[in-house]
Amino acid sequence: MFEIKHTIGSEVVFISNEKMSYLHSDGSIYDVAEFFPSKEIAQKVLDKFYPKPEHVWEHGDVFVTKGDLFMIYIAPIYNKPALAFCLTPPIGGPASDTNDCLSRGKFLFNIKDKI
Repeated sequence: MFEIKHTIGSEVVFISNEKMSYLHSDGSIYDVAEFFPSKEIAQKVLDKFYPKPEHVWEHGDVFVTKGDLFMIYIAPIYNKPALAFCLTPPIGGPASDTNDCLSRGKFLFNIKDKI
């Protein structure tokens, strides 16, 4: 997996993987690094050639949606539909449209990783 790394004592960055191969701005992979002047520029290259996969929602995923509402995804059980439950005070019930909340939601963490 490629990630952005800083050079020592500089703001210059490069993109490398665990095999110490380097991603270049044209998508090529070499054993020699290409340096980028900022993390933002390197991130655009990384996003272009290795876009992040769409998140697959799992039971216990906490996310934030429009209006800074913090919600939790409750997976379906016993043939019941999945729910997005609001955690932001005042704590409300399930969302009226779970799929809409999930499509606009930004994944934060899964609750099982925090407890």
